[in-house]
Amino acid sequence: MLEQFKDYLIREGYKEFTDAGNPSTAYDYKNRIRNICEREGVNIETLATEINYFKDLYGPTGKKSEFGRRSNNAFINALKRFSEFIEKNDVSSMKNNTQQTNTELKANKNLSHTNLLNNHNSNLESNPSDKKPLLNKKNNADTVEIFKSIESKLVSFYDQQLRIINSLKVLLYISIFISISILILMCQ
Repeated sequence: MLEQFKDYLIREGYKEFTDAGNPSTAYDYKNRIRNICEREGVNIETLATEINYFKDLYGPTGKKSEFGRRSNNAFINALKRFSEFIEKNDVSSMKNNTQQTNTELKANKNLSHTNLLNNHNSNLESNPSDKKPLLNKKNNADTVEIFKSIESKLVSFYDQQLRIINSLKVLLYISIFISISILILMCQ
């Protein structure tokens, strides 16, 4: 499917190579889509069926927007072009080129990120070495309370440090005053 995406970009007017013979936008976007698949641990078909999720994830307000903005927004732009490619092409008709059966394609279409999350959480029971679920409301509430506690302690510490600094300033002014007074007395 990636090769078909690159061919689509070329048909849409993007260059595969620069005049100097270096890889250009079509080649670059193809590789950026491959990179996102590797980062997310999904195949190209899953990315295609969940494209709106990934566009939001890497988009301006998404959790991975910083990565999406890299290289002058090349990753998010590649996702947008890939989305256009998906909309204009029937992805299921490409199964022969990707050597994926109808059953596998339907499974990928029905696979949502909620299912991935549930699979991860159910795997925790069979893998006791990994005790951290991806989503746990109780742990999130506990974390918020911990951060609030830390914040209040830091504010208290900061206030205490300010009081100490102000006390030291007063002591410094007093010692300067005494030193000047002693010098005046010695000069008389």
